[in-house]
Amino acid sequence: MTLDKDAQIDALTTQLADAETRAEEADAVKRTFLLNMSHELLTPLNAIIGYSDILIDEALDLGDDGESFIADLEKIGTSGRNLLSLVSDVLDMSKIESGDMEVHFEEVDLGELLADIGRAVKEQVEARNNELILHVDPSVPIMFTDRTLVHQTLLELVWNASRFSRDSRIEVIAEAASLADRAGVSIIVRDSGLGIDSRELEHIFDSFHQVDSTTTREQGGAGLGLALCREFCRRLSGDLTVQSTPGEGSEFTVTLPVVSSATRIEEFSPMDVLDLWAGVEPEIHAATSLEEAAQALAKGLHTRLSESMILARVFVTADLADVPDEIRAFATDMADASQAADELHEATQVLSLIGSCGLDPDWNSRRHSQDHSGIPLISADFVDEIPMISSLLHAAGLPLDCMERGNSTVIQQTIGQSAGLFFVESAALATDDLGRKIIPAQDFVNDHSIGSVFGISGAYSGDEILVVIAFCTEQFPKAVAERFLPLLTLFKGATAPLLSEGRVFTA
Repeated sequence: MTLDKDAQIDALTTQLADAETRAEEADAVKRTFLLNMSHELLTPLNAIIGYSDILIDEALDLGDDGESFIADLEKIGTSGRNLLSLVSDVLDMSKIESGDMEVHFEEVDLGELLADIGRAVKEQVEARNNELILHVDPSVPIMFTDRTLVHQTLLELVWNASRFSRDSRIEVIAEAASLADRAGVSIIVRDSGLGIDSRELEHIFDSFHQVDSTTTREQGGAGLGLALCREFCRRLSGDLTVQSTPGEGSEFTVTLPVVSSATRIEEFSPMDVLDLWAGVEPEIHAATSLEEAAQALAKGLHTRLSESMILARVFVTADLADVPDEIRAFATDMADASQAADELHEATQVLSLIGSCGLDPDWNSRRHSQDHSGIPLISADFVDEIPMISSLLHAAGLPLDCMERGNSTVIQQTIGQSAGLFFVESAALATDDLGRKIIPAQDFVNDHSIGSVFGISGAYSGDEILVVIAFCTEQFPKAVAERFLPLLTLFKGATAPLLSEGRVFTA
C-alpha cells in the first residue's frame, strides 16, 4: 500500500514538473510573439503617422482647397498615434515580464519634468475645460533616476486624470518624503472627476483591466497604462497607490527614492566595473581639476550602485600650503584639537575630501562635510589616532610615518605598491586592536545600517595618495570589494596629467 502511495506521489510530482515546464515554454512563446508582433507593427505605424503629417502640411499649403482634407488627415494621424501607444505598452509589458526592461540613471529635475508634461497635455486639458496646477515644493532635491520611466508614468496619470474629468481641477504636487531606508519624493496626481468604484480599485493595476469594460465605453485603451506605471515605479524602487471616491475624484500617489536602485554590489562583476568606467570616463577626461574628476567618479559609483551604496567619497593627499583655505582651516583646527599644532607646517600632507556623493545632501559638500573635509597627516602618532586612515595606509603597504616630509625617500621606495584595499565587513561594530571603532563615529553609520565599508588606496607617480571609500548597506565578501581595484588604476591613469599641471583643486 505504501509503495502504491509513493508511486502515486512520484507520478503526480512528475506531472506537475511537466506542467510547469509546458507553462514556462508557453509563456516564453507568448512573450516572443508579442515582442515580434510589436516590432513588426512599429515600422508601418510610424510610416502612417509620418505620411499623415506630411499630407497635412501639403493640405495647409493648398489653402482653402485643402481644408476639407485636414480633418480626415488629422483623424488618421490621431488613430495611428493611439495604436502606436497601445503597441508600445504591449512591448513595454513584454520587456518587464521577460526581464529585458533597461533602466538608465541620470540627474532629473522634477520641476523641469513636470513643466514638460504640462506642455504635452495642455491641448487635451483645455479641450475638456480642465485646469492643470503643477507645484514642486522647494525642498524636493535633484533625483538620480530614469527620466523616461518617471516621465511616462506621470504623463499617463495626468492624461488619465484629464480623460476622466471635465470642468475640473487637476493638481500635481511633488513633495520631499521619508521612505523606510532612504530619502524620497512623493508626487500626487489629484482630480475632481468621475472617481473609481471601490470594487474596481482592487484590480485597477492589473494588466489589461479597464474600469469600463463594455464595448460602448467612452474611453479607449488596452488597460495596460496603470499596470505599466506601477511596474515602472517598482522598477525604480518606488510604488504607485490610489485612493478614490465615486463622484468626487481620484488621487494617485507616486513614491520614489531620491536615488533609485541600481545593481546590488554583490552582483557587480569585473565587466560591470568596466561599464561603470565607460559611463564616467568622458566627464573625467573633460575635467579641469582632480577635484572635478573625483566628483564625477563619486557620483558615477554611487548612482550605479545606489541600491547598496549609501555614500561614496574620494580623497587625495596634498601639501597644507596647496589646499584651499577652508580645508586648510579645518586641518589646522583638527591639529589644535589633537594638541598637534606644533607639528603642523606648510609641507604637512593633508588627506582632503575632493569628491562625495550620498543619499543625504549634507554629505555631498566637498568643502564642509563634517569630519572629512581635511585630515592633517603630520606624524605616525597622529595618523594612528585615525584607525580608518591608518588601516588604509597599511593596506597600501605604506608605513604610518610616510606622510612626514623627512621620510620622502621611504615614500618613493614604497610607492610601487600602487593599490591596496581596506575592508570592514561589519562597519557599525568593527574595532581595531585598541577597541576603537575603525569607522569614525558618524551618525549615518548606525542610522542607515551600514553593513560594509571598503576603501581603495593608491599613489600617483609622485607622492600623492588617492583614496576611494564606499559605505554600503549590506555585508559582502572582501573579494567583491577587490573587483573595484581596476577602477582606481583607470582613474589614476586618466587624471595623472592634472597633477603634473598642479590642477588638484578647483580654483
